[in-house]
Amino acid sequence: MQKIYGLGVLLGLAGCVGGQVALPVRWHDLGQLQVVAEATDASLAKITLSAPEWLRRNQIWYRPVYRTSTELKAYNNDQWLVGADQLLAHYLSSLRCPKPCQVHIAVQTFEQQFIQPEQAVSVLTVTATHGVANTHVSRRQFSYRETNPSPDAAGALSGFRTAAHRLQADLTAWLAQAR
Repeated sequence: MQKIYGLGVLLGLAGCVGGQVALPVRWHDLGQLQVVAEATDASLAKITLSAPEWLRRNQIWYRPVYRTSTELKAYNNDQWLVGADQLLAHYLSSLRCPKPCQVHIAVQTFEQQFIQPEQAVSVLTVTATHGVANTHVSRRQFSYRETNPSPDAAGALSGFRTAAHRLQADLTAWLAQAR
C-alpha cells in the first residue's frame, strides 16, 4: 500500500514539473507614426472611427480561410494595446485636409488570413467618409492585403503596419483632392 501511495506522489510531482508554463503576453501597436508631408495651408482633420464590437477588443485576429471562412481565432500571447479602431485613430491622427473637415472611418476588416497553413496575409478594409461643415462630401473604400513574411503573429504585425502606412498615405492623397 505504501509503494502505491509513494508512486502516486511521484507521478503527481512529475505532472507538476512537466506541465506547461504560460508564456507572458506581448503587447503591440502599429509602431511609430509615419509623418506624412504636411501642406502649409492644410488643417488637421477631425477623425472618428467605428468598428464592429469584436474588432474593438485587443486581440490580434486570424482566420484559417484555407479550411473555412467562418472560423475566427485570436493569438493567445500577442495582443494589441487597444482595439483596432483606437490603434488606427492614433495612427491616422496627423491627417490633414485643404480646409477644416471631418473624416469618419468605418473599419470592416482587420485580420490575418491564412491562405494555406504556411501562407498568410494581413487584411485591412475601411470605408472613409469625408465631410465639411457637417455636410457629406465623398465616400471611398480602401482595401489592403499585405503578404506576411511569416505565418505567425510577427508576420501579421508586419503586414498590418504596412497596410496602415498605405492607408495613411492614400487617405492623405484623397483628402488633398477633396475640395
